[in-house]
Amino acid sequence: MAGGLEERLAKLREGYATKMSEKLDTLEQAVRTVVSRRATPDEVDRLWNAAHKLAGTAGSYGFSQLGDAVHEMETLVDPFRTQGDLPRPVCDALVLLMEQARHLAK
Repeated sequence: MAGGLEERLAKLREGYATKMSEKLDTLEQAVRTVVSRRATPDEVDRLWNAAHKLAGTAGSYGFSQLGDAVHEMETLVDPFRTQGDLPRPVCDALVLLMEQARHLAK
């Protein structure tokens, strides 16, 4: 029985890993949008939502370091969700965290 459960969990993790690239693409597009110009509150909120979803699911599927990095992105942008327009240091940190997330997803 335990072997069957482990096998099913491995398949779930594998399925999640195949979808992770798409989730990272969505997140990266949101990061690019908010760092390339004065972001609107809706754009910042889209970034927050993408980070929030990925941070939550990544840890559940065994990608805890990825989840931690993306959670840090979520935390950074949270105070700006209603005002938009992120300060340059926050934008720089988001770019670095996105690079880290891509690396951790390999």
